[in-house]
Amino acid sequence: MASPSDLRLLSLTRRSAKFEYAFFDSADAAAEMRAQMDRDDDWCMDVGSQTIDVLEHERYFVHGMPIELSDRLLAQRLSTLDLPPEAELPAFRKRFQTTRVEVRNTTLTAATRQARHGVFRVLTVMPTDGNHPGGKLLDHGRGIEEFVCRTTTVLSSLAGLAMYPFHREFSPVVATEWAALCPGVSVIRSDDGALLTEPWTVDILAISPPRTQGLSELAREVLLTQRFTRMLWIAGAFGYDRVVLPPFGTGAYGAHPELVADCLARVMVRPFRGTFDRIVLANPDWSPERRYTRPFHRRFRQLTTVS
Repeated sequence: MASPSDLRLLSLTRRSAKFEYAFFDSADAAAEMRAQMDRDDDWCMDVGSQTIDVLEHERYFVHGMPIELSDRLLAQRLSTLDLPPEAELPAFRKRFQTTRVEVRNTTLTAATRQARHGVFRVLTVMPTDGNHPGGKLLDHGRGIEEFVCRTTTVLSSLAGLAMYPFHREFSPVVATEWAALCPGVSVIRSDDGALLTEPWTVDILAISPPRTQGLSELAREVLLTQRFTRMLWIAGAFGYDRVVLPPFGTGAYGAHPELVADCLARVMVRPFRGTFDRIVLANPDWSPERRYTRPFHRRFRQLTTVS
């Protein structure tokens, strides 16, 4: 990764790039997110176990019709890139005069499918706990990582990567900037858990949010800024036009949504201004006050005034 002086030089290009902003939320969206994400323990464990079964047998059945995955899974595993913190990345290019920033009260997969319209290459960021692929997939997990692992074949990409044993041994709490780029992951379920007759593909970047409980505000800000810089650098370096992110670092990871929104917004302005056509925050939120969605809405709408 480039030095701070390199970042300053890169940020000078595309100074004229502008931001557009859009917010998508409604009472119906909140109700749907509660139905899709707030599942009971038995359902989460059953569907997670079934998905692991699918990966082991490399096929599943819909109305008696076999859906074969062996070729897809082989290509997926062969194309996965393990990116430790010391891995050097190419420089990213600033190619867009306008970046559209969206906050959507929806799931990560639904936002990804919407962003795939057109010819743009889309990268979806999945938070991973860094210690075990799939997090608590078989232990009542209801987080975004568990949702993605139930819905897609991403576990096939993550199995055997060096990131997980390294974190368990050397950095079990905060984790590192280690990432896994997983192209061609098959989405095999709809958000309600039903198996699809026609899987579609998504490129996923798995990276661990820092666990910031007990850290100072400054330490949280530094760690979050480093993570956002890392993930957007990877996206830009590998030629992605659009990035779909979750509310990275919030919830069980301990960071307040206001701080996360501020760190992400500042990184989008510098050094990544003009790098992406679209950046989407997919934030399933059914709380009455929208405690996870509203802070991002308030912060990101200010981007349209940045010159």
